[in-house]
Amino acid sequence: MPHIRLAQPADAKAISSLVSSLIGKSLIEPEGEAAQRILATLTPDAVTASIAMPDRFSAVAEVDGAVQGVVAIRDAGHVLQFFVHPAHQGQGLGSALWRFALRHAQALWGTGAFTVRSSTEAEPIYRHLGFVPTGGVEVQHGLRFIPMRKAADMHIRP
Repeated sequence: MPHIRLAQPADAKAISSLVSSLIGKSLIEPEGEAAQRILATLTPDAVTASIAMPDRFSAVAEVDGAVQGVVAIRDAGHVLQFFVHPAHQGQGLGSALWRFALRHAQALWGTGAFTVRSSTEAEPIYRHLGFVPTGGVEVQHGLRFIPMRKAADMHIRP
């Protein structure tokens, strides 16, 4: 059973490692300048700074005491990051992490509507969570993504 909670600065190294290991498929040129700027935002120091920013929150899912998933939300409803270690995908960990983030965002900002720039690989997952594409595949700042939006839910599934 995963333990889901708000991220703390002590989680920065684990979050950095998890996201850095999984973001590669979304990068157009992994060795390019734009990709290097993105990767610089994923260092443990950058993650620590992000966790402390007042316009966002991050949550982690731990399994056996190790961070296996992370979600980060900013600006009252934009999904910055949502990653689950491949060993735990398809087992409900991502859905549980999303429900936690949704409840926290609603409590914090009174929102239930979200936007995301989904990787093409993650589009089915976001659809499962209620997101719909708002455009076609785009490339911006070294990332390939699909803009998506999720309307506000009146009820949160347990």
